[in-house]
Amino acid sequence: MVSPRKVRTLMLAAALALLATGCWDRVEINNRGFVVGISIDASAPKSDAESEENASPFRICYQIVIPGGLNGGGENAKGSTGYSNICGQAASMSSFDQYATDKLSRAPFYDHLKVILVSEQVARYSTGFADMLDFFIRGTGVRRSIKILVARGKASDALYAQSPNEGLPASDIEKISGNRSSLEKLPATQIGYIHERLMNETSYAVQALETKDKSAFISGSAVFDGKTNRQRGALDARQTTGLNFLRGYQMRGTIMLRSSGANLSLNVYEIRSRMRADVRDPAHIVFHVSVGVVVSIRETTGAIDVMQPAIADRIHADATAEIESLIEEAVHAVQAIGKDALGLGEELKRNHPRTWGKVKNDWDQGKNLLAACEVKAHAQVSIRLTGTVDQTERG
Repeated sequence: MVSPRKVRTLMLAAALALLATGCWDRVEINNRGFVVGISIDASAPKSDAESEENASPFRICYQIVIPGGLNGGGENAKGSTGYSNICGQAASMSSFDQYATDKLSRAPFYDHLKVILVSEQVARYSTGFADMLDFFIRGTGVRRSIKILVARGKASDALYAQSPNEGLPASDIEKISGNRSSLEKLPATQIGYIHERLMNETSYAVQALETKDKSAFISGSAVFDGKTNRQRGALDARQTTGLNFLRGYQMRGTIMLRSSGANLSLNVYEIRSRMRADVRDPAHIVFHVSVGVVVSIRETTGAIDVMQPAIADRIHADATAEIESLIEEAVHAVQAIGKDALGLGEELKRNHPRTWGKVKNDWDQGKNLLAACEVKAHAQVSIRLTGTVDQTERG
């Protein structure tokens, strides 16, 4: 005979089973349009007949993965078996999202978004960059690790770039962005990092992208005003290398050097940076930056014996001077732009709050005290490995 307690338990379990509603909002994976890359360009100029309020200032492209490698066909499909690009003009990201939803059989799904590419024209345009960013910062399910790059020329060209390693251009760009084996680019710029700078109104630099001959590569950087979130200038590859040394970013790469009558390639293995500020004169603050760099000699051209003490000392001195020169070029370029992508204001805010309270309103705006400050770089180079050379290279 079943006890009354067991009967009550069974009845309760049956009642709970009837009340269970299941996953009412579940969407099958085959019904999702996985957006892996987005490009944002300025749209083509409108005719005089079109009113300004009806204009669509942006040309936006989504790169969408095609399940099973099927090509979607149509004018937006560019011969890939793994993805399709859908493009159109829109006044905002939300309006293009609606356009894509109406056009695609699978609604856009952003949880696997890898990269957002914004053209320089949009980044410099009014509030274009901030407006685009707002859509993703507010979006649910959007990861803060999404990488953002500023494209020279048309950003959409990168979504059609070819790669020998990756089937998806967006995936290729993401992996290039995260590759730390080059000093000519910054560490990957993530949407979470930019959001922090936006909230703190701190200027910053973003990786720059360029597409040539259907090949995308990352070199240089774009400098943004943290208050307006607009691009104010750009750093070339050499200036970006100097910025990496100054900030102590853990990037690896090669620097070229002329020393003792030969050309040398030095592999950089480690960068350590320490900064202190002399704030006795708030109108002319002096920053002392000590940069420790570990390098090895990767290649030499010409008759040179790097094992000779005199030559080794000369290489050490020339390497030190080159790194200090790179930092100096980066400092001058940023001061000319007038926006503190060097992190000098952060140093003052962290270690000299009283001085920062006096100068923050005129640091990289107003009186622009950033341009009046002085940065003295002191490089300490350690050559760990000189490599093995053939005796025939000795003069």
